Amino acid sequence: MEGNFPYIYDPEQGWISDKEFLLMDRIMGYDLSEPDVSPYRIDNLDMQERVGKIGRAEAKKRISIIRNNIRSGFDSGGMEEL
Repeated sequence: MEGNFPYIYDPEQGWISDKEFLLMDRIMGYDLSEPDVSPYRIDNLDMQERVGKIGRAEAKKRISIIRNNIRSGFDSGGMEEL
């Protein structure tokens, strides 16, 4: 977040603005897979629990692992090394 505007990390592009509201949807608990009339479509705790705040050093560490694994040919994104 910078001010009130969220950014997400894309392995190919680096930090990009969250134009598709992926982060904000998670924070709000918005679950597009739920039917329109479902009480779990908004404020869905499962979606909200997917968001975790990490510091700059931890973000750099995770990004480095992802980049290394992409260069090595892994498809999983490398998070298993954390």
